[in-house]
Amino acid sequence: MKTLEQLIEQVAWIEACVETNRKAIIEFNELLKQSGLKKRDAVESIDECPFCGEEDVMIDTILEGSVTEYQVSCSNCNATGSSKPTKKEAAEVWRYVSTRCL
Repeated sequence: MKTLEQLIEQVAWIEACVETNRKAIIEFNELLKQSGLKKRDAVESIDECPFCGEEDVMIDTILEGSVTEYQVSCSNCNATGSSKPTKKEAAEVWRYVSTRCL
């Protein structure tokens, strides 16, 4: 069992990591804004979310053991597409769903 001091140190470390990630995300978003691109343009062209219409969707990487798969997700409503072995296939599944829902 961890001591209170160890838990406090761990929480401080987690908070520092969260702050570092927050700063990196802000910096990334600023670079995208300056470039005139959207997040989805930085990855590849993906259709807007078929459920909420959000344009800011992205391809997530899913690691399970030695298997890497990809799925498209919406940053607004958290909808996710099916996991596929390639980014292209994940985008194609998302596109297929998009054309049937809108």
